[in-house]
Amino acid sequence: DSNMDLIELQNGCACCSLADELFGALGQLSSLAKLRGTSYDHYIIEASGVAEPVKIRELFQEAEDYGYQIMNEIRLDTMVTVVDASSFVKYYTSKKVP
Repeated sequence: DSNMDLIELQNGCACCSLADELFGALGQLSSLAKLRGTSYDHYIIEASGVAEPVKIRELFQEAEDYGYQIMNEIRLDTMVTVVDASSFVKYYTSKKVP
């Protein structure tokens, strides 16, 4: 789709070391939309397979608590997690981290 914009974060994890870069990228996308005289209905953040979903949720909560300006325009609405169904139960019921 030609109306879709993409920003890729470099060398790190959005839920850890690149939190500021993540919110900076969201701000860039918001600014780009404003320049076009439009807005986005949704922002989709695709995290790596090792990202911790709870940490991403906490990031958004902290950004709101600290008054990040971008949080006036966005909110975390829905998280979707994909798991490897063939090994999920085995790892879920074990105490080991794969």
